[in-house]
Amino acid sequence: MGYPCAVGISAPLSIVRGAGEAAHKSVMIRTGAAFHGLRQFDTVVFDKTDTLT
Repeated sequence: MGYPCAVGISAPLSIVRGAGEAAHKSVMIRTGAAFHGLRQFDTVVFDKTDTLT
């Protein structure tokens, strides 16, 4: 059996790491729901002015 505290520590760290990596690539995520929704996308398209569509 795993140590339950490890999940409590690793989950928030994973979210912070993912948000930091996204910010490094100029992707800003405002809410946790938006962060969870990202896993459903397989393609992201930007127009010539770098507007997300």
